Amino acid sequence: MVKSMNNRQKVQHILTEFSKHVELESIKLNKDGSCRLFFDKHIEVNLELDDTTESLFIISPVIEAHEDLYADALELNLFWGQLKGSRFVLLRNINVLALMRRLSIETLEIETFEETLEQFLETITVWRKAFEENPKEEQAAACGWNAHTIIGRA
Repeated sequence: MVKSMNNRQKVQHILTEFSKHVELESIKLNKDGSCRLFFDKHIEVNLELDDTTESLFIISPVIEAHEDLYADALELNLFWGQLKGSRFVLLRNINVLALMRRLSIETLEIETFEETLEQFLETITVWRKAFEENPKEEQAAACGWNAHTIIGRA
């Protein structure tokens, strides 16, 4: 990537290349440096450029947020490996618990973006299923993890 490209240009270039790979007409950042994509007609993914941290954030809603989920979400953030580098975050303005992944723009290339996005989509699918199909106390276990064991070792 050309060093003289600013963050917006670099991310836009990557999105243009990505749109060719997935046979979309175009993916463009809006004036605020963000865009919204939909996968399989039901997985919403928001891409947000942050010049302050020189990052591209990938964010996707998981479930409607309830106060009793806040502590659980913090606890689930201990599953670094199972979250594949993502973190649960609360989007208060829309009352949603979401997954977020941060990518450094400095080292971002099209291959990294595609691999990370694919992994993110897999992760979001697993956690949506866990929250939708299982009672609260069984959510972590449904994904194959025991929160109490991990917290006990922390």
